[in-house]
Amino acid sequence: MKIELTVLDPCGTARLSPHISQGVVDSELRVHGAKNLRIIDASIIPVIPDCRIQNAVYMIAEKVLCRPCGSEDER
Repeated sequence: MKIELTVLDPCGTARLSPHISQGVVDSELRVHGAKNLRIIDASIIPVIPDCRIQNAVYMIAEKVLCRPCGSEDER
């Protein structure tokens, strides 16, 4: 029996795309087809970073939280 382990953090499972047919979230990290829902985690990172993925997730969260809301229904 062979057991495989990974030391990598999973990411890239929620593709970014302006079109619902090609991705899960738009450039503002809003989930296509869902109201008031964003994905703010490692799943939107398209390439595995060569550093701790936690740092990239913190940066994404800070960038999103520092943006003003885009429309009335997002407040």
